[in-house]
Amino acid sequence: MLCQSAIGHHFYKMLITSHRKQEQIEIINKIEKMFTLNQLSAVAVVDNYESDLRICLTSVHLPHKQLLNTINGKIIRPLQKLSKNVYFYPLKSLHITIKNIRTINNPPNFTKDDVEKAKQIFSEVIPKHKKFNIYFHKLTILPNSLSLMCFTDPELDKIFLDLDET
Repeated sequence: MLCQSAIGHHFYKMLITSHRKQEQIEIINKIEKMFTLNQLSAVAVVDNYESDLRICLTSVHLPHKQLLNTINGKIIRPLQKLSKNVYFYPLKSLHITIKNIRTINNPPNFTKDDVEKAKQIFSEVIPKHKKFNIYFHKLTILPNSLSLMCFTDPELDKIFLDLDET
C-alpha cells in the first residue's frame, strides 16, 4: 500500500508540474503575441547600447560560468555569425531576471532609499524560501532583444507573493 501511495504521489506531482509548465508556456506565447501586435510596451530602443546610460532596479540571478559558456557556444556565437551588426551583451552581463522593481530610465526613477528598502525586503524574504528550478523553453524575439524564455517551479510564485506583500 505504501508503495502504491508513493507512486500515486509521484504521478500526481508529475501532473501538477506538467500542468504548470503548460500554463507558463501559454503565458509566454501570449506575451509574444502581444508584442507582435504592439499591445505590450517594451523598453525604448536606443541607437547605441554600449553607451546606454539608462539604469533600472531589478533582481537578477547571474548564471554559473558553465551555463554561460553553453549559451555562448550554442546560441550567441551562431547568432553572431548571422548578425554582424547586432549588439551582443558581454557574457558577464547575461542574467536571469527574477523581479523588476523599477523600470529602466535615465535619470533613474528610483532613489538610494528605494535601493536600501529593496535590499532589506529581499534579505528578509529570500532566506525563507527554498531553491527552485528553471527550465529553459525557447528563444523569443522581443522588440529590442532576444530572450531565452523559461518556466519555473512554483517556489518562484511564492517568492513573488512574499516580496509583493512585504
